[in-house]
Amino acid sequence: MIALFATVMLTHNEPFGVIFIGMLIAPLGLVFGGAMGALAGLQLLPHLRDQASGRVRTKKVTLAAGIVISGTIILIGLLVWTVRIGSTPPSDQKLLSNFDKHEAIFNKLIDMINIDRDLIRVDEDWTDPKNPETIGVSASRISIYRRLLKDARVPRGFQSRGLMVEVDFFYWMIGSAISSDISKGYAYLTVPPLEVLVSLDGYRPEPGRDEVIRVYRHIRGNWYLFYEYIPG
Repeated sequence: MIALFATVMLTHNEPFGVIFIGMLIAPLGLVFGGAMGALAGLQLLPHLRDQASGRVRTKKVTLAAGIVISGTIILIGLLVWTVRIGSTPPSDQKLLSNFDKHEAIFNKLIDMINIDRDLIRVDEDWTDPKNPETIGVSASRISIYRRLLKDARVPRGFQSRGLMVEVDFFYWMIGSAISSDISKGYAYLTVPPLEVLVSLDGYRPEPGRDEVIRVYRHIRGNWYLFYEYIPG
């Protein structure tokens, strides 16, 4: 259980990563857990026996078993809670509060992107184009982008869509190459979107709907919250 919990934390609850890393860690966890369990059993056994008769005390065995089972249930509950929280988009209010604190940084990023119009994406460890210097964007400027993005709590960066018509900043993302992708964040739009909702909290695509979905919530000016679903 500890190995599975560590896998979820290391992969940030990304489904493909959980499956892949879990397949590698789970056998080690079973071996380590079995060894630790056997060692703990050997250490506890003398305390579970009656010193005079040498018989195992039923009440102590029951108590020890209860402690082990309770601990296992707590670990399972913690793992389920972590997975559920990690797969649930953050609330609108959380994003709005973050925007209020860092609005100046977001506007500075828009000014920079407006200058570097051929720069499509900056993420934590990759960019599009792969070598930004080919479009006149230096490595030091990319470092400034990443510092500002981290300060604004959007370390997964931005994506510019078509001549600054829309720039998306990714606050939260989940998904993989073999599963559906869901993201939530901030969008700067020069043209108002068609589908604007009062709230994005709890929004889910209709079951069986096999198409990309993007909905927005207006913040102010050209700024919006966005929710995107890409079927896997």
